[in-house]
Amino acid sequence: MFRGKLPPLIQAVGVMRLDIGPRGELRRFEWMRAPDHVPHVKAEIERLVRAAAPFPAPQRLGGVSYTDTWLWDKSGTFQLDTLTEGQLDRMPPPPARATKPATSPAASRPAAAAKSRQAPTTAARKAPAGSAATRIAQGEDAATQPAQLPR
Repeated sequence: MFRGKLPPLIQAVGVMRLDIGPRGELRRFEWMRAPDHVPHVKAEIERLVRAAAPFPAPQRLGGVSYTDTWLWDKSGTFQLDTLTEGQLDRMPPPPARATKPATSPAASRPAAAAKSRQAPTTAARKAPAGSAATRIAQGEDAATQPAQLPR
């Protein structure tokens, strides 16, 4: 089983339904959403479920239907949705790469001078202070601010 939170992109999701008899025997295995795009995952889930039988007997019920979702990671590990610890909302950052040291400060001056002569891009332009765009960007909104009455 996968320990901890799953990565944001998992390899497969499978939803299966089991019908378990009064003695815990597996009566029926049905895919509600099969991971057909990765047949080895589908086969492994079926193997694991059949190997887990017999299940605890559903006493006084006479049988039970059980549905669960398998969240399968590309590492070959999984979590059941009923036992999951959740999922990360983004991938961890890649390892830092070694950077080349600059040869000299003078070598970077021509590029910096050329950059300063360029017209600012749309993203670099600032809205005038007090404009609606500035207020929205700073988290202020007419709906959240009290109405200003004329004096």
